[in-house]
Amino acid sequence: MPEKSSHSSDPKRRSRRTREHARSPFEEDDHRLEKKKSRRYLDTDNSLESSEPMPQSGSEISLSVKETNALRAKLGLAPLETEETRPDEDRIVDNQSENYVHAPAKDLKKARETDAIKERLSVQKDKRTLYEKYADSRLYEPEEKNVPVTSWVDKLRERERIKKQAQEQAKLLSEMDEQFEVTELHEPNHRIQQNNSYRPEDLGGLKVEHKVERFNEGKSVILTLKDKGRKLPERQF
Repeated sequence: MPEKSSHSSDPKRRSRRTREHARSPFEEDDHRLEKKKSRRYLDTDNSLESSEPMPQSGSEISLSVKETNALRAKLGLAPLETEETRPDEDRIVDNQSENYVHAPAKDLKKARETDAIKERLSVQKDKRTLYEKYADSRLYEPEEKNVPVTSWVDKLRERERIKKQAQEQAKLLSEMDEQFEVTELHEPNHRIQQNNSYRPEDLGGLKVEHKVERFNEGKSVILTLKDKGRKLPERQF
């Protein structure tokens, strides 16, 4: 029986050898790549097993989770969620725990005082900003900062000259208006006086009708004059 088993195994070995010799170079390269991949996966599994010891206390659990997350990051995997990274809404607060401390109540009076102080500080800040903004600019400063002083003085003098000239023109116009108004008012009266006054040629032909005997010393006499010249025009009102 043992001889048969040895003879039966020889043909199997021969067929395996013939298959290995009959392989193409491409098949050999694929076979080598598969061996390398299998070795790489084995090395990764061994490193994970060696870097993740069995946790024994709470601190070791946190440390192992950090190391695992570091390895998962290297492999391109998402990190594991912990109590620190979990959102506050999902956390469970244990009010019965010994380490739980109640938050102190808010002091509303102190909060109002703090808000008032903040508001006053904000107002003061705004005032200071405005003061710093307009403190540097003065009324007599030129609008353009790069303008030389001489040209600015010339502009100021020109402005004063134009202003003075405008005032003089306004004064002259007001005087002319007043003069025209007075002339218009007095011109009709002046014409009436000229028409009513006697000229030298108008006095010719006047004759006193009273006799000399009627003039007594110390008495006043109303004289009546008789005009024989041209007739005077009637008085115009």
